[in-house]
Amino acid sequence: MVHSPSLGAIVALGVVLMAIFLIWLAVAEADYIGYFGYTPPASVSQFFHDVFSTQAGRNLIVVGTGVGFLFAVVVLTMSAVSFPLLLDRDVGARWRC
Repeated sequence: MVHSPSLGAIVALGVVLMAIFLIWLAVAEADYIGYFGYTPPASVSQFFHDVFSTQAGRNLIVVGTGVGFLFAVVVLTMSAVSFPLLLDRDVGARWRC
């Protein structure tokens, strides 16, 4: 990989995937705040109680899983084709229409 002519594109794709991860973390935090507010739970047991035994917690699980699935699909479709292609061929990470 170090001697690949597409090393810059591989690094760029890695940076894009890291940005998607950071966006996913921000969305997950916003989702949690949307259901439980800014007040942190008093303890770990209180957190588990809130998530698994309240309607807001069940909604958080369903919505969070759905949103996480969408992020996972985007990352899988980008990386499953792009990384092997970049390792095999001398191509760039730029889209061309």
